[in-house]
Amino acid sequence: MDDVATQPSLGEPAYLFQKLLGFRLIEWREDWARFELPLSDKFANRHGTPHGGVYAALLDTVMGYSGDIM
Repeated sequence: MDDVATQPSLGEPAYLFQKLLGFRLIEWREDWARFELPLSDKFANRHGTPHGGVYAALLDTVMGYSGDIM
């Protein structure tokens, strides 16, 4: 996996929560953002599917970037 510490192509440093989960900002433009998170067992709930909190964290981040003016 690529290091999420810096994302020089986007000029946006990773913040601490982003480093903790390991998601990456892939693309960012006005009213739109794309992040990716490689899924692993550490994100699974007791049924083996991604925990809802993982989705909530990514949605919160993407919506924040989508509404932010660069």
